[in-house]
Amino acid sequence: MKEDAREIYRVLVKHGKKVLYSEEFVRAFHQKHHYRTSVAEHTLQVAAISVRLCRFLERHGVAVDERAAVRGALMHDLGMIGRREKYRNDLECSQRHPGESAKVARRLYPDLDKKTEDIILRHMWPVKLYPPPTSIESIIVSLADKWGSITDLLPFAQPWEHRWAGTFVKD
Repeated sequence: MKEDAREIYRVLVKHGKKVLYSEEFVRAFHQKHHYRTSVAEHTLQVAAISVRLCRFLERHGVAVDERAAVRGALMHDLGMIGRREKYRNDLECSQRHPGESAKVARRLYPDLDKKTEDIILRHMWPVKLYPPPTSIESIIVSLADKWGSITDLLPFAQPWEHRWAGTFVKD
């Protein structure tokens, strides 16, 4: 594992261990996201991109709450689990899963902070214009989510971090 990937792995475990080893996250490995990735693989990619964006902004003097960004990224799509049973179609899923993801997040973290909850609820921006982001962390996760989705949709794009995604599955 490259040093950069090792550091990302360390940060994800530091801020999101409860999510990564949760039953919901294990189930996310068995739920398709778009075409090539599972919800868990997509989520790990979004979290990794979010960490990189946080670190970039911090190097340029922008204060960022890395913990909220990582937790928000790791939980932003957990409301998609069981999507074929919960939602009538993909449009309904895209509209409702942020609220369902926030419910899962509150179960995992009963004391979930407002910023992390907002990241989850607002991650569909700008595809869904309302509600708009309220923090830099919300913008970071929204952009990382769109980048992760694009790499899943384009056949020539290479998704990141899949080589260690299985590390989080419980035996």
